[in-house]
Amino acid sequence: MIMPMREVLMKNQQKTLEMLDCKEIFFSTLNDCIKITENCTCNKEGLASNQEEADTKVVLHYKSALASSLNKSIILRSPSGDTDITIIMIEKFIEERANCFLDYGSGQNRMGLWLNSVDLNKPLKECLIGFHASTGNDFVSSFFRNGKELCWKVLETNPKFYHAFQNLGVNWNLSDAIFDLLEEFVCFAYGYRRKSVNFVRHQMFRAKYKKHSKIVDLSLSPPCQSVLKLHGRRANFVAKIWKSSDESKLQIPEISHHGWKSTGEIKWLVREFPDDVEELLLNPELDKLDDDKIFDRDFESEEESDFDS
Repeated sequence: MIMPMREVLMKNQQKTLEMLDCKEIFFSTLNDCIKITENCTCNKEGLASNQEEADTKVVLHYKSALASSLNKSIILRSPSGDTDITIIMIEKFIEERANCFLDYGSGQNRMGLWLNSVDLNKPLKECLIGFHASTGNDFVSSFFRNGKELCWKVLETNPKFYHAFQNLGVNWNLSDAIFDLLEEFVCFAYGYRRKSVNFVRHQMFRAKYKKHSKIVDLSLSPPCQSVLKLHGRRANFVAKIWKSSDESKLQIPEISHHGWKSTGEIKWLVREFPDDVEELLLNPELDKLDDDKIFDRDFESEEESDFDS
């Protein structure tokens, strides 16, 4: 559809410019970018991009317009009021020398947001992309019943987590140090000042189990560590792409190493059962133990030594 659309635009320059009420149109593809004006059509260097999302391509065009325009006011049109482009712009690309406006909505609901007016201290502003990437968006799942508002309050009141979100997406690979902070952040978001999501899941399960509840809804618990690691890799991958929005050509690694299957589907688990659970299922000797004793045995040492923070 892209190339036929491009041909139509080039053949109907005047009509298209009048319809869109503009003087120039830039049409970007993987291999080139053409600039369409009333009098001519020419190639525009530096704007051909292999970025897949319009959100990131918009930033590339914004930077180009800012460099070439005498008018230092730029309007970004987003009918849906897309959160991704707003977050990307506020953290990385708003400059004091230029006014940037987001034009969103349609009809009577059409509104404008002056992005320069967003008042956040610098450390928190530098967390925006990492925070949005890890707490839910079009590519990475959110935490059930722990939405962005709750997670943001946890971040605001615990500056020790700033480093994790500021550095999410700096490299393609998620470091162990950043993951450890993200894991602790998730524990805090679920109301536990601990460092292990597995421990928090155990505590929440026991609280229900001891009440003899017939139903234990595990969706209300944080993801287990192996699931959270894959979640973290996806969040880091997305954050890296967003932070590279001003780059026209990216060397994007294979997604199967970053929390997805090679087909593009989400990889939720590394394996179906962790070793200790598989051992429990296959070991008839453990059938003789009371359930409470099994859980106590597995987590007693962690409770005493690893989680005293």
